[in-house]
Amino acid sequence: MSRAEITTPEVLSDESVVELSLRPQRLAEFIGQQKVKDNLRLAIDAALARSEPLDHAIFYGPPGLGKTTLAELIARELRVNIRTTSGPALEKPGDLVGTLTNLRAGDILFIDEIHRLRPVIEECMARCVPWLAGKPVRLTLDAAQDEQLLTNDVLAQSVIWNLLRNACQYTEEGEVRVELRGTTLRVADTGPGLPSSIDAQQFQRFVTSARQSGEGLGLSIVQRVVEHLGWQMTVETSVRGCCFTLQMRPAAADT
Repeated sequence: MSRAEITTPEVLSDESVVELSLRPQRLAEFIGQQKVKDNLRLAIDAALARSEPLDHAIFYGPPGLGKTTLAELIARELRVNIRTTSGPALEKPGDLVGTLTNLRAGDILFIDEIHRLRPVIEECMARCVPWLAGKPVRLTLDAAQDEQLLTNDVLAQSVIWNLLRNACQYTEEGEVRVELRGTTLRVADTGPGLPSSIDAQQFQRFVTSARQSGEGLGLSIVQRVVEHLGWQMTVETSVRGCCFTLQMRPAAADT
C-alpha cells in the first residue's frame, strides 16, 4: 500500500502540536546566545523580586535568531500574557490605542519588525511623487522586503527623505534609483550633479541660494545626522548625476 504524500504550504493541525512541543518552554531550554540569556535572567529575576513589570527590551538581528521566541519566553518566565503586533502595521500613534487598552498589568507588548527599512524608503518615495510630476523621470527601488536595521528611525527617515527629495527635485530626465543591499544604501540620479561651489568631500553646504527650501536640512546637517547615527556617507558627482552612498552600521547593543 502506497503512502499518501501531502504537499501543501499550509500548517496542518497535527504539525502545530509537534511544533509547539519543540519550542522551548523555559528560558533555560533556549539553545545558544548564553550572554543574552544571562542578561535576561538577571532582568527577569529582578522584576519578579520587585513585583514590577520588566523594563523595555529590544532584540535585533537577522531572521531566525529567536527574537520572537525570546519575547514569548519572557512572558512565560514572568507568568504574564503577551500581545504581539508588527511595526509596519503601526502607521500612527492611534494604531496602538486598541492594543494598549486591552493590556493588563504586567503584560508584555511585543512589536515585531520595528525597523524595516523598505517601508521607510517607500514612504519617502511616495512623498517625492509631486517633484516628478510632468518630468520623464523614473523612480525605482531595488531592496529586499525584510531589510532591517537597528537605528533611530526618525533620524534615518530624515536623511533618506532629504537625499531623495533633492534628487527628485533637480533631476529633469532619466532616473532616480534607490538601492539597498544589507547596510548599504545608495541614492543615485541622472541630474546635473552638485554645483561647483559645493565641496563633495567636505559637504560644506548642500543647497545653494537657488536651491533653498524650507523642507531641506542641507547636506551639512544631513552629514551631522549621519555622524550622530554612526554611519558614513560618501558622494560621487559629475555632470551626469550624483550617487550618495550611506554605510549604515547598526547601533551597538547595551551589554
